Amino acid sequence: MNFNKIILVTGAIAVSTFVIAPVQAATILSHWTFDETGGTIAADSVGGQNGILQGNATLVGGGISGNAISLSQATNDLVNMGNIYGFTNSNFSISAWINSTVLNDNFVVAKHTAGIVSGYMVFVNGINPGERQLTKAGFYAPFPNRHVLHGNTTVTDGDWHQIAVVYEQGGNSLLYVDGILDAITASDPIGATSAPFLVGGVAVGSQPTGLYTGLIDDVQVYSGALSASDIQFLYHNPGLAIGESSSIPEPSSILGILSLGVLGIGAALKRKS
Repeated sequence: MNFNKIILVTGAIAVSTFVIAPVQAATILSHWTFDETGGTIAADSVGGQNGILQGNATLVGGGISGNAISLSQATNDLVNMGNIYGFTNSNFSISAWINSTVLNDNFVVAKHTAGIVSGYMVFVNGINPGERQLTKAGFYAPFPNRHVLHGNTTVTDGDWHQIAVVYEQGGNSLLYVDGILDAITASDPIGATSAPFLVGGVAVGSQPTGLYTGLIDDVQVYSGALSASDIQFLYHNPGLAIGESSSIPEPSSILGILSLGVLGIGAALKRKS
């Protein structure tokens, strides 16, 4: 009798210890972990869209998960992924971790050419002198109404913070900070651009320019709109990605794990009877 009880308890524990990922509402396109230990390439573990380190961009320890990329405006540092992810007719989501104390324009992720009304930007502190919200994150898709979405939470305090943006075509643009919805506004269209997709910079004319000082880690890009629970999962599990095979079990695998646990409990009940 006691033996059967032990099996029941063990089976319950086996099921409860597995993390169940959120139902996939978006598809992972790229994941830059910045976990390389040297060189000039930032590998994309999902889509093969590897980035090139420019200026004095350096891979360093002390990231939110493994290593991180260290960038400085003073030496024009950035990571250049090339002309990808225009998203002119689709929903998309971007998540990144930042660590900075600089109170100046900081472009975390940008596909935009300065002075041209197109593309999109994820930034810290602001993008125009008259519109700055120092210490706060933001999102900007300037075509055609030049709406700027400013957050409300301080992110330039020298600690790691997750910034996530969800863009819904014809719906809303949502800004999350540390897993929590921080700001929301109606979406503007995304204007087409051939500007490069940059981490830590923005194109000025034809020249990519580094405009971020601090650390950036775990940059992820998704097609489709991540849900609030997806954002929470990413915040609580830095380094993991929704739907990346090396990060999270597929739903079928999770069901298999649960089935094994249920079968074990069922067998114990049968022996007890």
